Amino acid sequence: MTDGRPWFRRKQFGVGFTPAGWPGWLITIAYVGIVIALDAALRAHHRVVEIAMIVVLTIGLFIIAAQHSERGAD
Repeated sequence: MTDGRPWFRRKQFGVGFTPAGWPGWLITIAYVGIVIALDAALRAHHRVVEIAMIVVLTIGLFIIAAQHSERGAD
């Protein structure tokens, strides 16, 4: 899918990742779109379900970013 470059870069300060290539940006944009769609669809009656789904999506995004990030000396 890519040429071996990392999709995400570890943040220099704090915890997290930032997109470093087009696959990282694509995944990040898809994540934001899904979260917005969930909010629009579930806001009125299913707030707990919405929050649970967003937490699961966020953990999934974090795992993907960790697997496809630069490997540095920690």
